Amino acid sequence: MLIDSNVSKRPPLIVEVVGPAGAGKTTILSALNRHRQSIRPIYGFRRKRYIPFYAGHALLLLPFLMRRGLAGKWPAWQEINRMIRLKAMHPIVKRLLAEDGTVTVLDQGPVYTLSVLAGFGSESTRDPAFIKWWEQALRAWADTLDLIVWLDAPDSVLLERIHTREKQHCVKDKSDREAMDFLMRFRTVYKQVMDKLAAEHQGPALLCYDTSQQSLAHIVGDTLAALDMNTENGGGS
Repeated sequence: MLIDSNVSKRPPLIVEVVGPAGAGKTTILSALNRHRQSIRPIYGFRRKRYIPFYAGHALLLLPFLMRRGLAGKWPAWQEINRMIRLKAMHPIVKRLLAEDGTVTVLDQGPVYTLSVLAGFGSESTRDPAFIKWWEQALRAWADTLDLIVWLDAPDSVLLERIHTREKQHCVKDKSDREAMDFLMRFRTVYKQVMDKLAAEHQGPALLCYDTSQQSLAHIVGDTLAALDMNTENGGGS
Protein backbone atom coordinates (compact mmCIF):
# COMPACT_ATOMS: atom_id res chain seq x y z
CA MET A 1 0.00 0.00 0.00
CA LEU A 2 1.56 3.28 -1.11
CA ILE A 3 0.98 5.85 1.61
CA ASP A 4 3.42 8.65 0.93
CA SER A 5 2.76 11.36 -1.63
CA ASN A 6 6.51 11.94 -2.02
CA VAL A 7 6.82 8.64 -3.88
CA SER A 8 6.96 10.49 -7.22
CA LYS A 9 9.82 12.80 -6.26
CA ARG A 10 12.70 10.76 -7.76
CA PRO A 11 13.64 7.26 -8.93
CA PRO A 12 14.23 5.18 -5.81
CA LEU A 13 17.73 3.77 -6.05
CA ILE A 14 18.27 3.12 -2.32
CA VAL A 15 15.55 1.09 -0.62
CA GLU A 16 15.41 -0.41 2.87
CA VAL A 17 13.14 -3.27 3.90
CA VAL A 18 12.28 -3.05 7.60
CA GLY A 19 9.96 -4.69 10.10
CA PRO A 20 9.92 -6.96 13.14
CA ALA A 21 11.43 -10.44 13.16
CA GLY A 22 9.24 -12.91 11.31
CA ALA A 23 7.70 -10.29 9.05
CA GLY A 24 9.38 -11.74 5.95
CA LYS A 25 12.18 -9.28 5.14
CA THR A 26 14.66 -11.85 3.81
CA THR A 27 11.94 -13.51 1.72
CA ILE A 28 10.99 -10.19 0.11
CA LEU A 29 14.60 -9.21 -0.60
CA SER A 30 15.31 -12.54 -2.26
CA ALA A 31 12.09 -12.39 -4.30
CA LEU A 32 12.83 -8.87 -5.55
CA ASN A 33 16.25 -10.00 -6.77
CA ARG A 34 14.78 -13.10 -8.45
CA HIS A 35 12.22 -11.00 -10.31
CA ARG A 36 14.72 -8.39 -11.42
CA GLN A 37 18.48 -8.88 -11.69
CA SER A 38 19.02 -5.12 -11.57
CA ILE A 39 17.90 -5.11 -7.93
CA ARG A 40 20.82 -5.79 -5.60
CA PRO A 41 19.97 -6.96 -2.07
CA ILE A 42 22.52 -6.18 0.64
CA TYR A 43 22.17 -8.17 3.85
CA GLY A 44 25.14 -6.61 5.63
CA PHE A 45 28.22 -4.44 5.22
CA ARG A 46 30.91 -6.84 6.44
CA ARG A 47 32.97 -7.31 3.28
CA LYS A 48 36.71 -6.63 3.43
CA ARG A 49 36.35 -3.92 0.79
CA TYR A 50 34.37 -1.84 3.30
CA ILE A 51 37.07 -1.86 6.01
CA PRO A 52 38.61 1.48 4.90
CA PHE A 53 35.20 3.16 5.23
CA TYR A 54 34.77 1.85 8.77
CA ALA A 55 38.31 2.79 9.76
CA GLY A 56 37.95 6.30 8.37
CA HIS A 57 34.66 6.97 10.10
CA ALA A 58 35.95 5.50 13.36
CA LEU A 59 38.69 8.13 13.31
CA LEU A 60 36.20 10.88 12.48
CA LEU A 61 34.00 9.77 15.36
CA LEU A 62 36.85 9.64 17.89
CA PRO A 63 36.77 13.34 18.98
CA PHE A 64 33.03 13.12 19.67
CA LEU A 65 33.51 9.91 21.66
CA MET A 66 36.37 11.41 23.67
CA ARG A 67 34.22 14.39 24.61
CA ARG A 68 31.44 12.03 25.67
CA GLY A 69 33.93 10.00 27.70
CA LEU A 70 35.27 13.05 29.50
CA ALA A 71 31.68 13.99 30.34
CA GLY A 72 31.13 10.54 31.79
CA LYS A 73 28.72 9.55 29.01
CA TRP A 74 30.78 7.10 26.98
CA PRO A 75 28.47 4.99 24.75
CA ALA A 76 28.47 1.23 25.02
CA TRP A 77 30.82 -0.58 22.64
CA GLN A 78 27.90 -1.97 20.63
CA GLU A 79 26.52 1.56 20.24
CA ILE A 80 29.89 2.83 19.02
CA ASN A 81 29.89 0.06 16.41
CA ARG A 82 26.43 1.13 15.25
CA MET A 83 27.42 4.80 15.13
CA ILE A 84 30.41 3.97 12.94
CA ARG A 85 28.28 1.69 10.78
CA LEU A 86 25.58 4.33 10.35
CA LYS A 87 28.12 6.85 9.06
CA ALA A 88 30.17 4.42 6.98
CA MET A 89 27.13 2.99 5.18
CA HIS A 90 26.51 6.36 3.55
CA PRO A 91 29.64 6.55 1.35
CA ILE A 92 29.50 2.78 0.77
CA VAL A 93 26.01 3.00 -0.71
CA LYS A 94 26.92 6.10 -2.69
CA ARG A 95 29.89 4.26 -4.20
CA LEU A 96 27.73 1.28 -5.12
CA LEU A 97 25.34 3.61 -6.93
CA ALA A 98 28.20 5.36 -8.72
CA GLU A 99 29.58 2.01 -9.88
CA ASP A 100 26.51 0.74 -11.71
CA GLY A 101 23.37 2.65 -10.68
CA THR A 102 21.68 -0.61 -9.67
CA VAL A 103 18.71 -0.36 -7.30
CA THR A 104 20.14 -1.26 -3.90
CA VAL A 105 17.81 -2.86 -1.35
CA LEU A 106 19.12 -2.90 2.21
CA ASP A 107 18.42 -5.17 5.15
CA GLN A 108 19.44 -3.71 8.54
CA GLY A 109 20.39 -0.43 6.91
CA PRO A 110 20.07 3.14 8.24
CA VAL A 111 16.44 2.88 9.40
CA TYR A 112 17.31 -0.20 11.45
CA THR A 113 20.45 1.39 12.91
CA LEU A 114 18.80 4.72 13.69
CA SER A 115 15.92 2.90 15.39
CA VAL A 116 18.10 0.64 17.52
CA LEU A 117 20.21 3.60 18.66
CA ALA A 118 17.15 5.72 19.42
CA GLY A 119 14.95 3.16 21.13
CA PHE A 120 17.19 0.44 22.52
CA GLY A 121 20.36 2.28 23.51
CA SER A 122 21.96 2.96 26.88
CA GLU A 123 21.48 6.08 28.97
CA SER A 124 24.27 7.81 27.01
CA THR A 125 21.98 7.92 23.95
CA ARG A 126 19.63 10.24 25.88
CA ASP A 127 22.35 12.86 26.14
CA PRO A 128 21.64 16.10 24.15
CA ALA A 129 25.00 15.86 22.35
CA PHE A 130 24.23 12.33 21.18
CA ILE A 131 20.69 13.30 20.14
CA LYS A 132 22.13 16.16 18.05
CA TRP A 133 24.58 13.74 16.39
CA TRP A 134 21.75 11.26 15.77
CA GLU A 135 19.51 13.91 14.20
CA GLN A 136 22.31 14.99 11.85
CA ALA A 137 22.76 11.37 10.76
CA LEU A 138 19.01 11.04 10.23
CA ARG A 139 18.89 14.14 8.03
CA ALA A 140 21.77 12.83 5.90
CA TRP A 141 19.94 9.54 5.34
CA ALA A 142 16.61 11.25 4.71
CA ASP A 143 18.25 12.92 1.73
CA THR A 144 19.76 9.66 0.49
CA LEU A 145 17.22 6.95 1.22
CA ASP A 146 14.50 6.83 -1.43
CA LEU A 147 12.01 4.21 -0.32
CA ILE A 148 11.17 2.29 2.86
CA VAL A 149 9.23 -0.97 2.64
CA TRP A 150 7.66 -1.71 6.04
CA LEU A 151 6.59 -5.32 6.63
CA ASP A 152 4.52 -6.43 9.61
CA ALA A 153 2.00 -9.03 10.78
CA PRO A 154 -0.12 -9.65 13.89
CA ASP A 155 1.86 -10.59 17.02
CA SER A 156 0.51 -14.15 17.03
CA VAL A 157 1.74 -14.70 13.47
CA LEU A 158 5.15 -13.18 14.15
CA LEU A 159 5.68 -15.22 17.31
CA GLU A 160 4.74 -18.45 15.55
CA ARG A 161 7.19 -17.69 12.75
CA ILE A 162 9.96 -16.76 15.19
CA HIS A 163 9.51 -19.91 17.29
CA THR A 164 9.37 -22.27 14.31
CA ARG A 165 12.54 -21.10 12.60
CA GLU A 166 16.15 -21.89 13.53
CA LYS A 167 17.32 -18.27 13.59
CA GLN A 168 17.81 -16.99 17.12
CA HIS A 169 15.92 -13.95 18.40
CA CYS A 170 15.69 -12.30 21.82
CA VAL A 171 11.94 -12.96 22.18
CA LYS A 172 12.33 -16.74 21.85
CA ASP A 173 13.16 -17.00 25.54
CA LYS A 174 10.47 -14.56 26.67
CA SER A 175 6.87 -15.12 27.70
CA ASP A 176 4.18 -14.21 25.18
CA ARG A 177 3.38 -11.07 27.19
CA GLU A 178 7.03 -9.98 27.26
CA ALA A 179 7.40 -10.75 23.55
CA MET A 180 4.31 -8.71 22.65
CA ASP A 181 5.53 -5.80 24.78
CA PHE A 182 8.82 -5.94 22.88
CA LEU A 183 7.05 -5.94 19.52
CA MET A 184 4.90 -2.99 20.57
CA ARG A 185 7.97 -1.03 21.59
CA PHE A 186 9.72 -2.06 18.37
CA ARG A 187 6.86 -0.74 16.23
CA THR A 188 6.64 2.51 18.21
CA VAL A 189 10.34 3.26 17.81
CA TYR A 190 10.40 2.43 14.11
CA LYS A 191 7.30 4.51 13.43
CA GLN A 192 8.87 7.52 15.14
CA VAL A 193 12.06 7.17 13.09
CA MET A 194 10.20 6.64 9.79
CA ASP A 195 7.96 9.64 10.51
CA LYS A 196 11.04 11.79 11.15
CA LEU A 197 12.65 10.62 7.91
CA ALA A 198 9.49 11.24 5.88
CA ALA A 199 9.04 14.70 7.42
CA GLU A 200 12.41 15.87 6.11
CA HIS A 201 12.57 17.64 2.77
CA GLN A 202 13.31 15.01 0.12
CA GLY A 203 12.52 12.32 2.70
CA PRO A 204 11.85 8.73 1.58
CA ALA A 205 8.52 7.36 0.43
CA LEU A 206 6.90 4.56 2.40
CA LEU A 207 5.17 1.31 1.46
CA CYS A 208 3.43 -0.73 4.20
CA TYR A 209 2.32 -4.37 4.04
CA ASP A 210 0.78 -6.96 6.33
CA THR A 211 2.50 -10.18 5.25
CA SER A 212 -0.21 -12.30 6.85
CA GLN A 213 -2.83 -10.73 4.56
CA GLN A 214 -0.97 -9.76 1.39
CA SER A 215 0.77 -12.35 -0.74
CA LEU A 216 4.44 -12.36 -1.66
CA ALA A 217 3.50 -11.86 -5.32
CA HIS A 218 1.38 -8.82 -4.45
CA ILE A 219 4.07 -7.19 -2.31
CA VAL A 220 6.81 -7.80 -4.86
CA GLY A 221 4.64 -6.60 -7.75
CA ASP A 222 3.57 -3.48 -5.87
CA THR A 223 7.16 -2.66 -4.91
CA LEU A 224 8.41 -3.16 -8.46
CA ALA A 225 5.61 -0.91 -9.73
CA ALA A 226 6.68 1.79 -7.27
CA LEU A 227 10.27 1.54 -8.51
CA ASP A 228 9.15 1.73 -12.13
CA MET A 229 6.85 4.69 -11.49
CA ASN A 230 9.60 6.68 -9.86
CA THR A 231 12.11 5.82 -12.57
CA GLU A 232 9.69 7.10 -15.20
CA ASN A 233 9.30 10.37 -13.28
CA GLY A 234 13.02 11.06 -13.66
CA GLY A 235 15.48 12.64 -11.23
CA GLY A 236 17.93 10.93 -8.93
CA SER A 237 19.45 10.81 -5.48
